[in-house]
Amino acid sequence: MRQCDDLHTQCLPRRDASTTPTRLISVGLYSDDIKLCRSNEVSADAHYVALSHTWGKKEERKKAMPLLLSGNMSARMLGIPYDELTSTFKDAITIARNIGIAYIWIDSLCIVQDDREDWAKEAARMALVYKYAYLVIAATSSKNGDDGCLRRRIPSYDLSDPVNGSFHVQPLMYHRTIIEWQAGDDSMPLLDRAWCFQERLLARRVLHYTEQEMIWECQDELWCECQHSNIDYPPAMKLDGFKRAHAAAVASTDPDVRADSWDKFVRRYSELALTFGTDRLPGISGIAREIALPALGTYLAGLWEFQLPQALLWESTGEVIDRPPQYLAPTWSWASIVTAVVPFVTGAVVKSIDSVCRVIDIAYTPNTADVYGHVREGRLRISGPTTTATLQYRSRRRKAKHHGVISEFPNTEAPEKSVYITMNSDIELLEDNMTVVILFIHVRRYSTADTLAEGLALVQSKMHTGCWERIGVIDGGELDLSQLKESEFVIV
Repeated sequence: MRQCDDLHTQCLPRRDASTTPTRLISVGLYSDDIKLCRSNEVSADAHYVALSHTWGKKEERKKAMPLLLSGNMSARMLGIPYDELTSTFKDAITIARNIGIAYIWIDSLCIVQDDREDWAKEAARMALVYKYAYLVIAATSSKNGDDGCLRRRIPSYDLSDPVNGSFHVQPLMYHRTIIEWQAGDDSMPLLDRAWCFQERLLARRVLHYTEQEMIWECQDELWCECQHSNIDYPPAMKLDGFKRAHAAAVASTDPDVRADSWDKFVRRYSELALTFGTDRLPGISGIAREIALPALGTYLAGLWEFQLPQALLWESTGEVIDRPPQYLAPTWSWASIVTAVVPFVTGAVVKSIDSVCRVIDIAYTPNTADVYGHVREGRLRISGPTTTATLQYRSRRRKAKHHGVISEFPNTEAPEKSVYITMNSDIELLEDNMTVVILFIHVRRYSTADTLAEGLALVQSKMHTGCWERIGVIDGGELDLSQLKESEFVIV
């Protein structure tokens, strides 16, 4: 930390009163000195640390999560009983005290949990909380508050023998999980949480507490106690941190660089877990705010105007599920479903992409003052070549993801035969032989004769008269779109 303080000027937050969180917890020097305080009680240049942790499943927690509620705010400002804190909170406070920081931000104790208006306001500010923290303490190996940060480790040893002399022995540690953000590692449950993805990327400096060691991650370096991450690998084997890649993207003013970085974030973020599906957009809003550039245009429920119309061709790659009953986003956005997705990728061998559609108008209404958060409604008016088609399951499994599409597309070589193309569905489709409309977006050209037309599969909306909803993406090779009629749709 001292080395980062002295050498990495880009890692030190430049704070003023506007970046102080609405509320902080004063940790004091002793257990009975802990209390909630408002920003106007904190010096504008005072440092604070923030905790990144996972709440875990309620039924698996031994100790209840201490909360800030409308009814206990006054009491919390007088003092927070030490015995009420979880092990993770106690350890985080110990760490803050040991590095000489007087304040800590913890979500459950600094956001009023039973006040929707306060939650929406503070969720929009959460990105700033982590960005301007002096340090983010990450309980990376804790599945809930019972586990804590400071735990007993498997011991390591200093040994020697006549041949090798002195040497150090410790458990083998695998660093790709944390460096490349490989979710699904049971030893690092924090990395599976969507909110924590944003917290880690936006923080200037993160100190991970894992089962075997501490790992330091800032915008310039990644250090670990075992020093494995500091080995001078050949370029082909170099492990580049996901966090440092984000810092490089934000430093660039090239919209293509930022858009490409955004697509990589969306792909990783969509794989991670959310307790509430309605957090799909708020959980990545801080990253969107950092990525934003005038050249990228308007932010549209997880897509950028700069990337249209190709960005409409994202694909679902996770489990096939229906859209949640609560409205998350318009169906043309990946945020409308709570499963893993892959944003549109051009592909290395593509010679050109010829757009065949036209975005006429976009009516987009955020649900709050935060334009990167919840959305109330989004309507996309678009025109392009269309045809109708009948879906048929490729698999007899009820939740089949890929469907054959028997299209009424004109077949110039054999007019009596139907054209067979494929669809990747966004949601669970229980009805076989379902009729859909295909709106073509563009044609990829690999060579003069080798082409691939891609588009959206649409059905009429049951909620909005005269509008359409996306249910998947389609593709078909060597199709002559010039024979198709152009139609206009409003997709909601």
